[in-house]
Amino acid sequence: MIRTVAIAYSDRGAPVDGIRDHSERIIEQLRRDFPELRVKYFDLRGEGSGLSARVVAAVRMLRGLDNACALILQYNPFSFGRWGFAPWLPGTLAAARLRRGHPFIAVMVHEPFVPMTSIRWTLLGSWQRLQLAALRSCADVTFVSIGAWQDVLRRSPARGPVYHLPVGSNFPDRRASREAFRSALGVREEELVVSTLGRDHPSWMGDYVVAAANAMAAAGTRVRLLGIGATTPPLTGLDPAICFERPGLLEPGEVAGRLAASDLFLAPLIDGVSTRRGSVMAGLQHGLPMIGTEGPLTDQVLADAKDALVLTPVGRPEEFAATAARLAEEPEARERMGAAARRLYECQFDWSVVASRLHAALPIG
Repeated sequence: MIRTVAIAYSDRGAPVDGIRDHSERIIEQLRRDFPELRVKYFDLRGEGSGLSARVVAAVRMLRGLDNACALILQYNPFSFGRWGFAPWLPGTLAAARLRRGHPFIAVMVHEPFVPMTSIRWTLLGSWQRLQLAALRSCADVTFVSIGAWQDVLRRSPARGPVYHLPVGSNFPDRRASREAFRSALGVREEELVVSTLGRDHPSWMGDYVVAAANAMAAAGTRVRLLGIGATTPPLTGLDPAICFERPGLLEPGEVAGRLAASDLFLAPLIDGVSTRRGSVMAGLQHGLPMIGTEGPLTDQVLADAKDALVLTPVGRPEEFAATAARLAEEPEARERMGAAARRLYECQFDWSVVASRLHAALPIG
């Protein structure tokens, strides 16, 4: 019987790390909901830098495991090696598996491999696919944060079942402080506060945000646009009448407060909104009506939630903008969508739900 759950990750020390935050949240929830379990964390980066530090950290983790243990590896290839190359990592899981009375091993896949869209990415993607297959050959079960990856990995020859385990929001719930945060931001009664958790990355399409904000302003809405992400880039081409705030890195409570102060949330993602996107989860957590994009990685649970999200196809920024302009003029529709968004989060993505699904997939009790 499993008495200990060990979460392992390689903390890169970045100011913002969604998988590190995910690890903290799932550990906190497991301890709260299942007090009979001992839950601990191993940082596989180790002290110092280079391969030797990682090997020392891996050996330390192996010594800290016991026979009544479930080991969960939080996996994104780029967290464990340059260009996602970490051949020592499958060896670590193999060593754990060779232990007498080996621990139950799970791999939680936050990012499996890069798509083979260029020569360079074909090389990266090739070894990342081999690396993931090697990890899964040592694991008893695999978790994925997107349903599309579940379908892909189930077709592979590697061992063990594959379960879809969405992420939750890494931010505190600040809905009760909505008016206090709006007051602190100086929001006027006639303003519509539109927020987005953006980042300076090709996956986040800032031009969609510009198009949406401009369309709302052109229709006569006074827009206050909050670019909440730590690396939200400058948005060129915004209507001068739009008040655009880009505060940079904030404490989690401040991020959550700005979400709580918002009236509408924009999620323009190049592969579509999905259940791995903590930004989407944060919007749902705060009961925000959401306009997102539907793409190849959009999960069915989100595509079906038409009362909570409006999704427009990737590649149609004009449709995204027109939807924003329409919702800006429909406060009652936004209120209904926000309530549905919160219900969706509570039923599918709250950390208590995520922890319960994880617990159910482990041989505990």
